[in-house]
Amino acid sequence: MGSHLLRGAECSLLFRYTSWLTIYAIDYLKQSITENKRVGDGTMAMEYALTFYASKQWHKCRQAYIAERQAIDGGMCERCHSELGYIVHHKCYISPDNISNPDVTLNFNNLEFLCHTCHNTIHFGETIELNYMFDKDGQPVPLPPSNE
Repeated sequence: MGSHLLRGAECSLLFRYTSWLTIYAIDYLKQSITENKRVGDGTMAMEYALTFYASKQWHKCRQAYIAERQAIDGGMCERCHSELGYIVHHKCYISPDNISNPDVTLNFNNLEFLCHTCHNTIHFGETIELNYMFDKDGQPVPLPPSNE
């Protein structure tokens, strides 16, 4: 069976991909707040969560967790083990009551690296498709509309 470890250009593309997804997620959450929408169970789209997800502590924790997962299995999804992880998910959701508790927010035991499909299944109960793909330089490119 082949190795899942990424090297050189692949690491660079993965870094661009995860950086873009972080920006995408923050923009999506900001839009949800503006439109008074709730995401998942409603706790992620609140102002207190946006501040946390933009913090240096979270970015350092997230990067360290991804690096650990890449060292273990190349960064595969911890649920399905068939796709690369794309988001670090909190098993115990962040809420106003625990947002300041690093044992919840920054504890590796409360984190899992999930692929898009598994993450959306947890939060939405179904697969939500992204309308983007990535070109050879790792930049997001809109997908053409489906003919369904």
